[in-house]
Amino acid sequence: HTGFPSLVTWDAIAGHANATFVELPYPYREDRYYRARSKVAHQLRARIDAADYLLISPHAAFEWSTLAATIAVDMGRAYDMEADWALESVSWSKWRDMPFGLNKLRKYLWVTAHSKIYRRLMRHSSVALLQGEDVYEAYKNIAPNAHKVLNVQVTPEDRISDEELDQKLMRILNREPLTITYAGRAIAMKGPFDWLKAIERIAQAGVKFNATWFGEGDLLDDLTRETEKLGLADRVVFRGKTDREVVMATMRQSDIFMFCHKTAESPRCLVEALASSAPPVGYQSLYAADLVAQAGGARFVGLDDWQALADAVIAIDRDRAQLTALVREAQATARTFDRDTAMERRIALIRQYVTVPDRAAVRA
Repeated sequence: HTGFPSLVTWDAIAGHANATFVELPYPYREDRYYRARSKVAHQLRARIDAADYLLISPHAAFEWSTLAATIAVDMGRAYDMEADWALESVSWSKWRDMPFGLNKLRKYLWVTAHSKIYRRLMRHSSVALLQGEDVYEAYKNIAPNAHKVLNVQVTPEDRISDEELDQKLMRILNREPLTITYAGRAIAMKGPFDWLKAIERIAQAGVKFNATWFGEGDLLDDLTRETEKLGLADRVVFRGKTDREVVMATMRQSDIFMFCHKTAESPRCLVEALASSAPPVGYQSLYAADLVAQAGGARFVGLDDWQALADAVIAIDRDRAQLTALVREAQATARTFDRDTAMERRIALIRQYVTVPDRAAVRA
């Protein structure tokens, strides 16, 4: 979800010998889906029958996880349903950005039909692990056993070191040019053109800065062209696909993580920014505000208000003492995030609520 490359070779995964990977045909379109549905349904039913615990994350029309959950319901199986966005919010946001025409009508029917199926599957779940406050609020009254969790991928190696923190604070107090970073897909729901408009306003205010956007997406070429047109290419760089280690190292050296997320989701890039002591500055959401509710380390403005976002960054640049306080608060907030702890909690909830079939219990 952050634009980091996520593919590794099978042999590079720890414990891969104990796992089985089943490749399924690519669906996400009516013809591809129905052409393969019967064969895939047979495979899924066999895998579900053989499994002790089921973790399923339906997320779109005409895809296999929705089919898997539907089969699990038909088989009377308990399952954990996981969600990292409020599906309707994201789906309708994408739909609104589509040009008028038959395809927009087609996608309207997609979203309308799948939303009903999705809610039915949520109601039949044994436990629903809902990532972040936005997603939890969206489904806590639909799922019979809802729990708010976080998809934390932060390890000790990701966190900013004391030496890196001291160097960052010194650069800030010495009034060196502001370093602004974002890591995520260059797609409409991430608000990249709002981000660029805010950057332009910041530049017009005379702020000295360098800005970097990491991540691929269908708007990347348009953003690059617009940046050149605005005369900002010497200060704004779109890096595209970049190794995660490089992105994390850059964030640890960044002063601000500026974002313009437009939908109700739970992007882990905000957790990673906090771990890097790069204070998130962006659009308000329940998820973002909940992350920093205890120790702070972020600044938020209203949704779609890129002018206010730019003004917030301008004010932070002028008040470097405020920025150093934000950096320290971000570090304090990040201490509450740990990958192993978060994973162990999710595993414990699954073991507690996803009932193992009788034949599996006998085999065990």
